[in-house]
Amino acid sequence: MKKVWIIAGGVVLVAAVSAPWAVGKLTEQHWQSATEQFNASQPYFVMETESYERGYLGSEAHGQLFAVDPDTGERYPLGWTGDISHGVTSSTIDFDFDFADDAGMEAVFPDEKPTVTVTTSAWGSSLVELNVPAIDYTDDSSGESLNVSASYATLNISEDGETLDARMQLPGLVLRGPDVRVSMENLNLDQHASLLTGKLWTGEATVTLDKVSVTSRDEPELVLENWKWSAIPMPTVPVKNSAWQQR
Repeated sequence: MKKVWIIAGGVVLVAAVSAPWAVGKLTEQHWQSATEQFNASQPYFVMETESYERGYLGSEAHGQLFAVDPDTGERYPLGWTGDISHGVTSSTIDFDFDFADDAGMEAVFPDEKPTVTVTTSAWGSSLVELNVPAIDYTDDSSGESLNVSASYATLNISEDGETLDARMQLPGLVLRGPDVRVSMENLNLDQHASLLTGKLWTGEATVTLDKVSVTSRDEPELVLENWKWSAIPMPTVPVKNSAWQQR
């Protein structure tokens, strides 16, 4: 009986030691597949991986994220680095984007930058988390100002990429100009999508907004409160020069 426990303990130890390596290998494979699907599913962004250095407990990847004008094909690059840590059953990718040469981004986010974290499991599910810090920005030349509460968005990908659940929350926003003031309170988005076949998707979405108001000089205030929009769309499929087409 003692020998059985020793053998069992050895098996568990070997599994625990080898698990990060196996998870790291699966993460690299999932990453390659996910970027290919991402690039093929829409015309607005292209994710390119220039290097992927896989280690035992962690990996590091470098590349470019391009914003694409679908009409002209012109691409605007943004460099990124992915710091990847391997666990027993999952990996976590922390993205760092290169905003060093972007004066606008530095002005809006002088201290803390937006962060993107992706957690991938060995069985193929993924969780993408976007966190945007609060914004307190004033343009001294124009007098315009922007105040935005800290906000976040998540995308949960499951069933080998065949089910998507997205959520976004923006607690508040105020935009002020010389002649206008726009404010928005508690914007929420919840969306679910399922793959039917090939590139054919279906799903449902709900958007709620507690309040939005627009005040302009010499005009009465325009206010919209307790707004809710829900939709159960017909199956949709990505097409050229358009993210989705209603059928």
